[in-house]
Amino acid sequence: MKKLITTTIFFILLYSCYSQIVEKQKIININSIDSLIINYPYQKVFRFDTFQIKNQTDTLMFVFYNNTEVDTKVIGYYKNGNKYREFCSKNGKLLGWDYRWYKDGSIWWESYHDSILTVPTIEYYNNGRIHYFSNIDKKKNSGVSVFWYDNGRKKEEKICIDTTISGFLNFSYLETGELIFRTIYNLGKQNYLYLYPNGDTLILGEIYNTEFNLVGKWHEWYEDGVKKREYFFDENQPNVKTGTWSWWDEEGKLIKQEVYKNNELIEEKKFLPFDENKN
Repeated sequence: MKKLITTTIFFILLYSCYSQIVEKQKIININSIDSLIINYPYQKVFRFDTFQIKNQTDTLMFVFYNNTEVDTKVIGYYKNGNKYREFCSKNGKLLGWDYRWYKDGSIWWESYHDSILTVPTIEYYNNGRIHYFSNIDKKKNSGVSVFWYDNGRKKEEKICIDTTISGFLNFSYLETGELIFRTIYNLGKQNYLYLYPNGDTLILGEIYNTEFNLVGKWHEWYEDGVKKREYFFDENQPNVKTGTWSWWDEEGKLIKQEVYKNNELIEEKKFLPFDENKN
């Protein structure tokens, strides 16, 4: 009991000291606490300063300097007394676990640093569910990263599949769980697939490294499966239109065609609606 009372008194005195220092300290606006620590002068004696982070007007930071295994230990607090962030740095680089919290005290972020890599990184929603996870090693291009919706369903997934040119599989999902997108990036020519929520194909084509480089033959369909459009890009020059582009209405009737050569429109045809009752 005596120990509990002593501990309580200690924290009351510490908080009182903290409040007085906050009142006396000049608050300076900075964009990032990380850049501040990296560029802050190294001190071998214990001290702390108060900073206000831009876009987080209620955040006050304590910066603790010591001469142990790390150069600097940083603990940040919200005005309500809850922790905002806690991490260490050495030689101007983050070292070890970096923890961040929401204002209500629930965990927001966890990442581990070894001065070179940041693996893993975990971000949480305020409701405690995981928002983001990544254990990707950028040097080896290995690992996965995943985003989730706040209902717990997977939103997007990236899987590294090549160690030399940063190739990866990419999947996207609706909030209700259905897969709507799938492709492979940074591995040359690959299929590009976009789906309707019911699983039917919406768009199918080819890309070169990214979805911004379209090559080859492309198709689009209406939700009921009727073809909507067919079009072509040069096989070796992304986004260069070529060949005959065709459009159909929802009943499957051809309504328009455009002919391209070297990305230039050279002919256009529009088709009148066909009336079956007309002789």
